[in-house]
Amino acid sequence: MQINLTTDYALRILVFLTLKNKVVNSKEIADSLDIPQKKVLSIGRKLKAAKYVNIVNGPYGGYIIVKKPEDILLYDIVLMFESVRVNFHSERKRGGDAAVDVPVITLYSELRSLIEEKLKSETLADLVWKETDNPAG
Repeated sequence: MQINLTTDYALRILVFLTLKNKVVNSKEIADSLDIPQKKVLSIGRKLKAAKYVNIVNGPYGGYIIVKKPEDILLYDIVLMFESVRVNFHSERKRGGDAAVDVPVITLYSELRSLIEEKLKSETLADLVWKETDNPAG
């Protein structure tokens, strides 16, 4: 499984805004998270359109999280930025050996289900507070 960089950035931005709990400008987000500012702006627009953040204009403007972190499913964030759901690149080959192909494809299907189940059961609050409560992992 591979999560694209934009999805990773979006999750990091949401965690950052949750921890800050105030208006944060795109430059501070970019500098703090080592994300290109242009990417922060692009992701910020998508997060605003989905009503996860608000954009405050003006000299003290920036982004602020507006949806409660406990109401943001990680699954929904991942789906916003991934073009397809969790996908493993394997398929049953025509004329391939079913004794080999079927168990491997079954494993990938089970992994996909486990990943989707995990993302659907975790919120942004779970992610933020789990890590801040136990920074060593």
